[in-house]
Amino acid sequence: MRYGHIPGARSIPILDLESSFEELEPFKEREVVAMCQGGGLSLVAVEIMTKAGFKDVKSLKGGTDLWHEMRYPTTTF
Repeated sequence: MRYGHIPGARSIPILDLESSFEELEPFKEREVVAMCQGGGLSLVAVEIMTKAGFKDVKSLKGGTDLWHEMRYPTTTF
């Protein structure tokens, strides 16, 4: 099944995360919510980003699966 995109979210695969730090620099002092399909891999992203100096990184509990199940807003491309 194909879901819509969470409004305002950026899609950065976990394998590309570290190479995207320069692009994400403006967000280092802001709240960042990492997300993945089920919520587990985003915990790894939180750890990576925290070690890189991001100040307020959280994981989306339940992931995008729960987001869509709860029928929260999405956009399509």
